[in-house]
Amino acid sequence: LEHLANFTIKTFANMSSAVEFANNLRGKRRTPETEILQKLVSAELSRLARKYSTLSAEEAEAELADETRKNADILMSNLHNVPMHRSEVTLSDIYSETEALVTIALSPLLSPLENAQQYYTKYNKLKRAQILLVEQLTKCQEEMAYLESIDTALKFTHTAPEALEIRQELIAAGYIKEISKKHAALPQAKPLSTTSDGFTIIIGKNNRQNDLVTFKQAQADDLWFHTKDIPGSHVILRTEQQKATDQAIFNAAMCAAYFSKAKNSTTVPVDYTKRRYVKKPSGAKPGFVIYEKQTTLYITPDENIVKQLLEHK
Repeated sequence: LEHLANFTIKTFANMSSAVEFANNLRGKRRTPETEILQKLVSAELSRLARKYSTLSAEEAEAELADETRKNADILMSNLHNVPMHRSEVTLSDIYSETEALVTIALSPLLSPLENAQQYYTKYNKLKRAQILLVEQLTKCQEEMAYLESIDTALKFTHTAPEALEIRQELIAAGYIKEISKKHAALPQAKPLSTTSDGFTIIIGKNNRQNDLVTFKQAQADDLWFHTKDIPGSHVILRTEQQKATDQAIFNAAMCAAYFSKAKNSTTVPVDYTKRRYVKKPSGAKPGFVIYEKQTTLYITPDENIVKQLLEHK
């Protein structure tokens, strides 16, 4: 096999080491399962974007509630000045200090009183809609943020165990129906880890791993890193109750910036704080946390730095 003459021959102590090396050679190649999940998540995000746009338009209309009540009040105070069978009427604005005129649309089929009552009915409907729409928009935003975290995790998913973890999360969240088929058990994917200046850095690559590294593996005084308001990995810098060096902090922040949706951006804001200040609200989705007492660094992700770190176990 003369075409292999320039290849480097590498030997391994055991099969596990060989498999790990082979997995690392896969680089950015994605599994078919990852591609399927990515399409599913992208479709859901597109659907939510359309829903959000529709809800926003409805909210803009609902904001006319006060104007609708104002028209009703003006009609009620001027019933004797409103002719029958008119499509509109111009009246004095009782809310204006200068007694400005306002033109109000009417239904010619209704009496002046019935037109006023119709405006009041519409006002009550719009006020109820305002409350419901705020709730629906908030829920829609939260769902989009959650799926964006899944979408980001899938961009860094290159092995079958990692894809399976995300599939199971999507099943638990109700986005995929679970099919009762028996498959050979796959080894559980593990978070990435490396060292910097003698400190261990642990990187969660999906929401399950994020919860694991933050709430199971990290100690109270370890440093926790995450891109500010951007989906991405939870990164832990194990301090072992020592003061972390500036270089270790920078490298942990670099990992957080790189393993995020802002991977290809510049000056990415990365927050870090002690793990003790990171909390998970009751009932929160996987990977979602709140935190306080943070410091913000601005990092430009550098793939070469991250690769060098991950090669340094």
